[in-house]
Amino acid sequence: MYFSRSQHKLLIGTLGPNGTSSENSANYYAKNFLPYRLGTEVKVYDNFNNVLDCLLNNKVDLAIVPHAYSQINEFYINPELSLIQNYEYDTPEYGLYKLPQNLIKNSQCTIVSHPAPVKLIKYLLKHSKLFDIQDYVVNYVDSTVVAANLVKYGHADIALTNKKAAEEYSLELIAMYGVIHMGWSVFSKRKDL
Repeated sequence: MYFSRSQHKLLIGTLGPNGTSSENSANYYAKNFLPYRLGTEVKVYDNFNNVLDCLLNNKVDLAIVPHAYSQINEFYINPELSLIQNYEYDTPEYGLYKLPQNLIKNSQCTIVSHPAPVKLIKYLLKHSKLFDIQDYVVNYVDSTVVAANLVKYGHADIALTNKKAAEEYSLELIAMYGVIHMGWSVFSKRKDL
């Protein structure tokens, strides 16, 4: 493993804000896979492009990226980086959530989601016994935590998010999917450059 600077902590970069599945996974990795007692700190960023830039510019030592990230090839096919490990970590439970006091209309509904789990929306709406939403628009955001935040503050009707984020923003469950069995890749700078 390559560390770019003298330090007291190993810095791990991943997708934020706090509460994302990526942050949970990075904390799990630090606790369960690092073979030494070096202190660690998980740093979260707005998007994976920022994580990549920070890794390339020695602002973090490792980057943890879910296999569901649509542009993970930017990490794999980069001559300055090395894949150092893959591991499995289940996400928190995913589902559709709304504000408790909001009535959801069957038309002109706005749903917010990170692009990776968006295919779950149609499935969850179809299997929801409480709602028959036919006319909706999906807006993409950088993380499921951002989605929960937008619903909390009235900028969207429904969020596809994880249970931890929904609880943090006091959202009410509409339809539950469950955990997502996910693979994760850990990248570092190449030693031989």
